[in-house]
Amino acid sequence: MTFRPKLKNKIAHNIVLFSLLACALLFVAAKQLNQIQWLFQMVILVLAVLAIQVLLKYILSDYIYELRDTNFLIYKIQGKKSVCLCSLSLTQSMCPVMTRDEFRKRSETLPKHHVSLNYCKNIAPKDEFLYMFDFNGKITLLLFEPDEIFVKHMNNIAEQFIQNRNEE
Repeated sequence: MTFRPKLKNKIAHNIVLFSLLACALLFVAAKQLNQIQWLFQMVILVLAVLAIQVLLKYILSDYIYELRDTNFLIYKIQGKKSVCLCSLSLTQSMCPVMTRDEFRKRSETLPKHHVSLNYCKNIAPKDEFLYMFDFNGKITLLLFEPDEIFVKHMNNIAEQFIQNRNEE
């Protein structure tokens, strides 16, 4: 089973547009103020790097979430290039996949995580899900944007292993 999230909000586009416009304005302003031109150039550099990072991560990249037997895989696609970013076994599940609200309600009973991974297509998505698993002895929290069908299928598989883990 696979799922490919779509770009739903315009936050990434707005960040890139604002950063590039600010770069252009600061470039013109830097030409007028020779004394602090270096400061403007530093801000232009920071804004340009921000624009490139957001463009590459959120606009020009796609993610594919895949469930294959008891494995969960995440692929990042940029143009014709596809890279497997995450390949983990659902046997390492610490809890079922849950929404942000469910995570907040259960945060007292869940173990503290050491690593957070964000594989969301959108910035600040409304329908993000969280998945907690054990990776080489470190509790890891993964943020991603599947649909309800994908979550149900993933939870059906993961809950078997969570019960076995709790019984041990």
